[in-house]
Amino acid sequence: GWEVGGKRKRPGDGSPGSASGSPSPEPSDDDWLPIQLTADHTCYNAAEAGRLLSISPACIRKASNSCGIKRVGGSLAVTRALGDAYLKHRPLSFQSYASVAGCVTAEPEVKSHALPEGVVCLVLASDGVWEHTDPHVLSRSMKDRGATASVVVDVAMESVARVRGLDVEDLRKLKQGRGRRGKH
Repeated sequence: GWEVGGKRKRPGDGSPGSASGSPSPEPSDDDWLPIQLTADHTCYNAAEAGRLLSISPACIRKASNSCGIKRVGGSLAVTRALGDAYLKHRPLSFQSYASVAGCVTAEPEVKSHALPEGVVCLVLASDGVWEHTDPHVLSRSMKDRGATASVVVDVAMESVARVRGLDVEDLRKLKQGRGRRGKH
């Protein structure tokens, strides 16, 4: 999902246009609250699972090599994607996935949100970040280290390294490809 983390400025906190002209107090952890703006499009989302099962009961299978995570056809974790045509169109599918062709869609879920006054950052990230990163940990890290894209990457890498029992630098050194993807 897309999440927003930011300091909410309260009336009288010294921010421009506030009642007092005094400097803003140092933000507390309570000031940096993540808000989920979209739903995750996975087999664990009840609406997405219902959509898939209406197409075919074979759409949702647990992957044998991913700790039994529910995936589309046992292959893809997300149910909406720009690529992965083999799960969208039978003529582009492999024989082992032909029965689940049509389960993945590229149709986006479109929402509009008015961001509350005082929100200082908006984090748009892929499922790979949100699968491994606790939004509250990310918000605290952005408060402490700065609200930058590199902090998002660092926090996600730290989380994956911790879960996999690896050093972050060892994780970064893995060559791109199947071996690296298997770690996160």
